[in-house]
Amino acid sequence: MQATSISNEDDPETSSSITAYPNPVEDKITILLNNLSPDTKVSLIQSSGITLKEERPVRLDHTIDMSSMPAGLYFIRVSDVNTRSTIKVLKR
Repeated sequence: MQATSISNEDDPETSSSITAYPNPVEDKITILLNNLSPDTKVSLIQSSGITLKEERPVRLDHTIDMSSMPAGLYFIRVSDVNTRSTIKVLKR
């Protein structure tokens, strides 16, 4: 199983990091969030820029079901009031 991780280090006071696994994904992908606030959103975005899903996680380990998505490149964006981090995800 391979994980993809990214951190937003531009501002140490608002830095965030996310990890997603497995990547590539076949059905469900788990996003591990560094922190969680009422404003946190997790978005699944097509490579063309179209947002397919937008969810508000309630736990630090949030799962997105991608089983019905066709194979290809996607992006997962985690954002809140102060930060935004995006990672690439390959769907098999």
